[in-house]
Amino acid sequence: MRHNTTNQPSLKTLWASISRLFRHVTASVLGIFKGILNNISDKYKDYKNRPRPQRPPLLLTGWGMILQLLCQAIIITTISVLWHISNTNNGLATVGDNPDPSFDSKGFHPPPILSSSIVWATVPAWIVSAYSALWSAMLDSLKKVYLLLELEREHQRPLPGVELLEKICGKLFHRQSPQSQSTPQMKGSTLKKTLLLDYGEWPVINGFRAMRAGHVLLGICLLLRAALWTAGGLTAAIFATTLVPSETPATLYSIKGFDEYLGWDEGKGTGNSSVTPAFDIVSATVLRSGDNYPWTTDTHSFLPFVLVSKDFLGNYTFDTEAYSANLDCTIATEDDLVKIGGVSLDLEEDDDLDSAQIRFGFKHEGCDVNKWFTLTNNTLQYARTWSTDCGLRSGRARFGMFSGVYNASEKFHLSNITVVTCQPLIYKSNVTLEMSFLNDTATPKVINFSETSKQPLWPFFVSRWLRDIPRYSLFDPTIYNDMDTFSRLVISHASGEAILDTLPDKQKITVSFNVIFAALFSNFVTLEGYSSAQRREVVGTMSRLRLRLFVVKSAALATVVILAVTFITTIILAIHLHRNRHITTRPGLTVI
Repeated sequence: MRHNTTNQPSLKTLWASISRLFRHVTASVLGIFKGILNNISDKYKDYKNRPRPQRPPLLLTGWGMILQLLCQAIIITTISVLWHISNTNNGLATVGDNPDPSFDSKGFHPPPILSSSIVWATVPAWIVSAYSALWSAMLDSLKKVYLLLELEREHQRPLPGVELLEKICGKLFHRQSPQSQSTPQMKGSTLKKTLLLDYGEWPVINGFRAMRAGHVLLGICLLLRAALWTAGGLTAAIFATTLVPSETPATLYSIKGFDEYLGWDEGKGTGNSSVTPAFDIVSATVLRSGDNYPWTTDTHSFLPFVLVSKDFLGNYTFDTEAYSANLDCTIATEDDLVKIGGVSLDLEEDDDLDSAQIRFGFKHEGCDVNKWFTLTNNTLQYARTWSTDCGLRSGRARFGMFSGVYNASEKFHLSNITVVTCQPLIYKSNVTLEMSFLNDTATPKVINFSETSKQPLWPFFVSRWLRDIPRYSLFDPTIYNDMDTFSRLVISHASGEAILDTLPDKQKITVSFNVIFAALFSNFVTLEGYSSAQRREVVGTMSRLRLRLFVVKSAALATVVILAVTFITTIILAIHLHRNRHITTRPGLTVI
């Protein structure tokens, strides 16, 4: 079998040709790519080494001055607007009711961010401090070109007012000796003015040094930099919070109504309504200056209401009804009673206690009064309450008290006899009531009230109630006074003493008699006089103390004054730089 050997040289030749072609193509591609890179590198070097266009410092251009003026105007306007809103709207905004942090079983609870001082103290200080940094950056740029500006001054006419300002500053900061005053001053810039641009690093002092050297505008700018630092601190105190009363509409409801039968329909009635709790409250409040019972004062009882929403605590003002009592009294002494034959004494015979009965009988404004009381030698002081029924024309009832000190040598066995006779007057009033619902909504307190209308009435229970009052008495075997509960309260209130050693004068007794009666009636009505009724609602006003944010006038005014001076100075500086704009664009000037 014969092999074909003629194809082997042709395959080797083909492979060698392909290899040479591939090497040529690769070398060509690499050469082209290297040429492109060299071209890009040359262009970048040319761009990097190009002559840069001369531009003035950004903060010293017209746009830089506009930026300064815009920032100043925004801050001044904002402070002025906020102060106006604070002054007219009783504060800027309401801060959270609980700004204080707290700690409980769940851990520490920080205050809400809006209730923290970081919002109204730190943020304003940050804003003014940021602008102060902008002013300092502009001032650093100004100091670098101020040498050229000073050299150019001798070729320019000064701005209106600048020359006068320089003269004033010269008198203040440059006191000349007689020798220096005789030496003629050179106009324009001196060597000292153009070279002395390093005034030290001490704030305020460097500004005065610059002004003393004749660089008035630069010195004022240095002083304003220190003033802006001060303004940053002032803005931290520009806001303050305080408690301010605020009012919002509120709804209350009542399921009670005045019942002149004292719950007769509910099986209670007049005979089962004790006055003892009312006596106890009067003793604690009127005599011992304790807090009044809810919905009650010493003179009025108010129909109780309930808050629709118990989550809103505060003071509520609304219209409701009130019930009160007063007395129209007449005072009679022993002489007065003898003149009209209204007093007599009946003696008991063969009695170791020298018992006697003192009788009072007289007519008071059409009502017949006939009362008698027993006197004994083992009782030294007497103060007894009494009541009697009268006709409709004579006022329905009389309520009174007699008092005296036992003295067997006197005609009626009593000295210092005083008889108080009063006509009870009961009223229903429409009032505007202000109540305080604070920690416990079940025990609100009366703050204030005003009567809008008033009409007399005679509830069904009053006649029985007046007859029962003299029957309430506390027995004390160690006491030598004969007093019922009501008269004991009257004498104690009139004398101002807890121990009833002496009887006060008749005027004090009469005043106290009226005070105790009014307080007893109002507390009794609150305790017993309101029964269940249909629900009714009333719309009132809730006022509560809220934490409001205010602008502090002194801090705001000081900040505005500093920024206003800065604003005027910036305008003057902008005009000065605009006149010398050819200097700030001079070749070789360092760009900031």
